[in-house]
Amino acid sequence: MTTDLDALAAQVEDTHGPLQGPVAETAAAALSEHHADGTIDADAMASTDMILHLTDTVVPGWSIHLRGRAIEPNGHWNCTLRRNDARDNDEFIGRGKGPTLSSAILAALLRVVGYQMGQKQVGE
Repeated sequence: MTTDLDALAAQVEDTHGPLQGPVAETAAAALSEHHADGTIDADAMASTDMILHLTDTVVPGWSIHLRGRAIEPNGHWNCTLRRNDARDNDEFIGRGKGPTLSSAILAALLRVVGYQMGQKQVGE
């Protein structure tokens, strides 16, 4: 995948309302490569439940921290993904924010996957 996942995460964070269209399709394609169940449907990108399932599949065992305010029409959500919740020495912490809970989680997940892909390329 040649997509810059950090830039894609920023696009996800800037999306108001359900994630759909080209941004959802690009995110689904990027995560499909890391999802054990195969291809991800772009329509699932708007579902918080599906994003949580993806997070569990792509980075199993990572801690998900959510903070925010539910303000209509758009909230102010922050998500932090950490490998180890017991210590404060994580190599990388995925962070995302967004007007919807699903966009904040997805942005954090995309950043973690982007970091992991970069680490694999360095090791090759």
